[in-house]
Amino acid sequence: MVILVGLGGGTNSGKTTLCKRIVSEMSNLKIFVFNQDKYFKTLEEAQLSFPGVPVNWETCPALKMDLLVRDVIEKRDEGKYDVVIVEGHLVLTHQPLASLFHLTFYITLTYELALRRRLTR
Repeated sequence: MVILVGLGGGTNSGKTTLCKRIVSEMSNLKIFVFNQDKYFKTLEEAQLSFPGVPVNWETCPALKMDLLVRDVIEKRDEGKYDVVIVEGHLVLTHQPLASLFHLTFYITLTYELALRRRLTR
């Protein structure tokens, strides 16, 4: 059985860093990581979801969430991995995706730390 893990959290909370650490520390398991950032729509695509107003990149309509759900299901059904992690700031808020997870985690941090991390990127 493939274990599906949802890892949410605010911008600069350390989601990607944590995923890299998990993969490194649990090298005895076959782990696949989906990064929600790879599923943002192009500006042109996103503008169709936000007619007449600026695109809000912090909401699900700015992302190809249906494609992400489909990709996660395909990866799960391949049976090649022990664990599939899906990380991103909205992965726990999109019900069709969140309903797939066996485990969910949400990383929190202070605004000051998030800002400090943003400024060092």
